[in-house]
Amino acid sequence: MHNKKTFLKGFTLAETLVTIVIVGVVAALTVPLTIKNYQRHYTEVKLKQAYNIITNALKSAEADYGYMTTWDLSEYNQAYLPDNSQQSGTRISDALTLFMAKYFAPYLKLLKPYNNSMIRLKDVGYKNGWKYADGSSLRGQNQYSDIIFLQNGMVIMTLIGANYQNNSFIGTSIYYYIDIDGPKGANTLNKDIFQFQTLFAKNAPIVFASGLYNWSYNNETGKVTVTGMKSLAQSKTACLNNHKSSTCGAWIESNGWKIPDDYPLL
Repeated sequence: MHNKKTFLKGFTLAETLVTIVIVGVVAALTVPLTIKNYQRHYTEVKLKQAYNIITNALKSAEADYGYMTTWDLSEYNQAYLPDNSQQSGTRISDALTLFMAKYFAPYLKLLKPYNNSMIRLKDVGYKNGWKYADGSSLRGQNQYSDIIFLQNGMVIMTLIGANYQNNSFIGTSIYYYIDIDGPKGANTLNKDIFQFQTLFAKNAPIVFASGLYNWSYNNETGKVTVTGMKSLAQSKTACLNNHKSSTCGAWIESNGWKIPDDYPLL
């Protein structure tokens, strides 16, 4: 009786190397696309979530204090000025503090209570501040800003657009810079930081991506009038012409909160 030996043929070294090369090429082609698609989807979800957070907070404030156009943001203007100075910078800051402390922060899920204090970006993890896509500075790391941290990891910085008439403060807009992923991200406008805006006008939406609406301001009456909404094509053109423009967020909003395939920053 003869013993039959069975030999299993394996891959040669050359075949193994070819297989590894093919797998590497496929991975090199598909992994970056998968990462890009994930980043786009993540940004879409977070951006819409940020919009809803701001909108719901302001709607809750309106339920308690009436329509936004009736809010008296000049209420505390003189409170912090013992000499009754008319210094516009201080008065704007007071109005913003009032907005944050009374109408906005109480309706958010904050990581820690709002304490009416300005914070340097570098003291809360932003070692290089906030930037534009070309690398230039949007907000320096040493600049003091009105910043709040949400429990979901988002960061909101607020600014107020202001004007004066007869020595009285007139608020025109509140601007919200939303960092959707906090200090750990790219910290770049229109990539992971987006700008929203609230108009003090009854015929305006509570909040929208800045640059989405056309509006005018009357210096004599202090009234804001919405004159129309930019089209998808207008928002797209404005963003492509200027990556520093807040209309990049408007382009995404007007596209149904979906990042267009030809969006340049993601």
